[in-house]
Order: sequence, then structure tokens, then C-alpha cells
Amino acid sequence: MKEKEGFKIENLTVLAHCGDRLNDLQEYILNCAWEGQTYSQMAKNRHLSEQYLKNQGSKLYEKLSAALGEKVNKNNFKEIVQRYSQKPCRDLKEAPDVSVFYGRTSELATLESWILGDKCRIITLLGMPGIGKSALAAKIVAEVEHEFEYVIWRNLDHSPSLTELLVELIEFFSGGVVSSTFKSSISQVMDFFYSHRCLVVLDGVEKLLESDRQYLSNCENYGCFFKRMAESNHQSCLLITTREKTPEIRLLESIIPVIRCLKLSGLDSESAQEIIKELPGELEWESIIKFYSGNPLFLKLALNKFQKNFSDFNLIFPTTNNLFFEQIGLFLNDFFSRLADWEIQVMVKLAQSEQPLSFEQIFSILKLPNHVNPLDFLESWEERSLLEKQRLGLETFFTVQPIILHYFRYIFFNSI
Repeated sequence: MKEKEGFKIENLTVLAHCGDRLNDLQEYILNCAWEGQTYSQMAKNRHLSEQYLKNQGSKLYEKLSAALGEKVNKNNFKEIVQRYSQKPCRDLKEAPDVSVFYGRTSELATLESWILGDKCRIITLLGMPGIGKSALAAKIVAEVEHEFEYVIWRNLDHSPSLTELLVELIEFFSGGVVSSTFKSSISQVMDFFYSHRCLVVLDGVEKLLESDRQYLSNCENYGCFFKRMAESNHQSCLLITTREKTPEIRLLESIIPVIRCLKLSGLDSESAQEIIKELPGELEWESIIKFYSGNPLFLKLALNKFQKNFSDFNLIFPTTNNLFFEQIGLFLNDFFSRLADWEIQVMVKLAQSEQPLSFEQIFSILKLPNHVNPLDFLESWEERSLLEKQRLGLETFFTVQPIILHYFRYIFFNSI
């Protein structure tokens, strides 16, 4: 009896690679093979002809051989199933190393609640470059992966087509043959999401989008995939990191409760100080943290720069212009290269303002193009961290992060 139960448990893994469920007769044949029974014994117990069972067994082992990519027969079946059951269903080779991780306690608690408690289907981690989206995703994956049968991480830096991604997912999940059309391939993946608890991480979804936030020509089908993931009642989770939302996710999160977005701001002061704690405490680190808005990547770059030039630091620090340097500019160049021409002009005007601006002041100064809805503008710019909302008394004001202001002042005023 124990042997039979052992097969039942391990059967789940090998069937995932087969892409099919067993019928009663197939399960009977494999259970008996697991226990070492001959076809003669199987036939006698089931009142079937021995030759019929041999024929059915041969077809079943051929199917298993094709699915698993190696010869499977009655004699080696048990050993192969046991070997496949020990293979980890994890592919995290593209995930970043988070052996050193700072803060984000409340964000991790929120994500764990959304993933395990609310069973969210799509979760978006949104934020500007360097804010720690990928690190936070890797950290929460490490904390919840034991709740999933399959976990896979894919970096989208090379803007793969949906077909390329689906091929990788199907090969990882089942090792099966990929359907010839993307719609049927999506259905293959969705079928797996229904029957198995899977966690899929897509890191850098903004790489699928043009500067106008529409899909690249080879990535348009992602909209269908995200829509199916959001609307289907499956048991899996898609975790996305991005600098800007896709059109579908922006719409679906407002109407489907299990589609969520967590916008990341900078680290709190205590966590930020952990990054730069190696430098002397008499320096005005609070001012430095504020200048970088707690951005962990920018703080690490600054730490490296200060360590190399620390003997001259007290001469350099009094002007915050010296806190903006080339490495940070390179990250921001990529970020701002996605702005439309009119958005660049809007940001240049904002860079000339020293004070927070009210709703009325924003639109009297900026003079948006006629085709731009003011509310859509504010929502989009807040999502992308180009503007930050601030409550002063009963009124709402908008500000721009100091590092962004310095970037535009340097690019458009100092270099011209």
C-alpha cells in the first residue's frame, strides 16, 4: 500500500511533464508497474486480456517517453518517476541576489498578504529606476515560493515576443509540444495555471512598451495574455516589475479586486542609513538621503563615489550640484529618453520652479497640449514618479524629486 501511495504522490510531477491526466486504466497499469506486477497478474485482477493490457501499456510508455525525452518502459518506469520527482520546479537564475537587503518590511507584508491571503492574479511593482523593484520581487519570491509548485523568473530586457515567452513557460511547466498559434499557446499556459499553483515573475515590463506607452510591434500580444491572466479564475500569480503600467493593467486593476499595484517610494531614513553607515556619522547624511529621495541604487552609487573621494568630501558637499554625477545621469538618461517631446518641455518648466505647485499653478504654468487630459496627465506622471503628491493643510501640492530637478537643470541649463 505504501508503494502505491508513493506513486500517487510522485505521479503529480511526472504528469506535469506529460501534459495530460491519466485515465483509470492507465493509472491502474502504472500503479501495478510501480508494485512490480506482471501483465499476467494485472490481467487476472482486472479481468482483461493480457495482450490488451500490453498494448495499452506500450502506448502509455511511448507517450511518457515522448514527453520526458527518454526511453520509458515497464521496467524503468519507477526509477524515472522518482528521479523526476526530485527535480526542483524552480527557474530563478535570472533573479537578482538579495543576500543583502534593506528595509521594505511593510511592503513585504503587503505583498505576502496579497499573494497568499488574497490570491491576487497579477501584482505590479511600480517605480523609477534604482528604487528596488527587482530586489523586492526577489525577496518576496524567496519568502513565498514554498507555497507554489512552480516558480519561474524572466527578465524582459531584450523585449521578447509573447511567443518566445510562452515557449519558455510551456517548456518549463510541462516539457510538452508548444501549440502553433499564440492564442492556443496562451490556453496551454492558462490550463497549467488552473491545475497548478504557479508564480511567474516578469521583470522589466516597460521594455515591452514604446515611449507613448503602447506596445512595441512584436509585443502587442502581451495585452491578450495579461487580460487572460486577470480575468480567468485560476490559482496562480503573475508578479510584474515595471517603470510604467501597461494599458490593460491600468484598466483592469480598477475593476478586478485581485489585480493590485504597489508603487515603491524611497527607503525610510533608517533603512537608507544602513546603506551608507560605513561613512562617518558627523556628515549630513539626512540631507544626502533627502536629495536622492531614499533611492537605494543612487545611495549605493553615492557611497562608492564618496569612499573614493572622501578626503575632499567636506569641500564638495556644500553644493548639492556635486551630488549629481555621471553614473546616476546614465540611469536617468534611459528613464527620460522615453518621454515625449512635450513632456520634456513640461519637465523643463517644472525644473525652473523652486516651490511645490498647486493643481491650478501646475496647469497655468505648463500649458499642456490640447490632446492631453489634465487628470490623465497627473495620474500618468505620478505613476512614473515624475510628480509626487504632497498634502499641505487642506490643499494638495505637487513636487518633483530633487535628483530629477537637478538632472533637468544640468541637461538643459548647464550643458547648453
